[in-house]
Amino acid sequence: MADLLSLPQPSLPLDAPNDGSLGDIVYNGVPFVVLHDKALDFANVLDFIYPKTLPLARTTHLDADDLMGIVRFAGKYLIDDLKDWAVMELSDNHLILPQDSSSKYYLDRHYSSPNFCVGVIQFARECSLPGFLPFAFYALATEDWDRRPIEDILCLDQLSLEDRHRIH
Repeated sequence: MADLLSLPQPSLPLDAPNDGSLGDIVYNGVPFVVLHDKALDFANVLDFIYPKTLPLARTTHLDADDLMGIVRFAGKYLIDDLKDWAVMELSDNHLILPQDSSSKYYLDRHYSSPNFCVGVIQFARECSLPGFLPFAFYALATEDWDRRPIEDILCLDQLSLEDRHRIH
């Protein structure tokens, strides 16, 4: 019963020098945990958390890539209000065609880069947001690949085999 509430102890003393080769990293005597989140995504989320005024937050500087990062980060750390807001922003202003826009202009403006389209597809798959898939697939399927540089064509390798078949 005594070990039920005990805390696991670090494998190295906290004051021992460590270069990280053993898996445990200690910085100034404090165990250091490496996360794989992007610093920009974390900073964007903090912009919303600390003012605590989500509807009043300045968001004009956020583009689609920033908002997709916020959705990923907020989803991972269960910040549901922020995730819902960012998904709505992406829907209303970035990834889904507004009803009063011409589709040709919208696609040229938002989906002209194959790398962006591939990123949207990966994002939609990762975050279970299938509503963002149609325009990205349409833009890639109607692209004139003969006029694109090789790096644009190679970005398609980031997609699954099934998604690549949807494009061709």
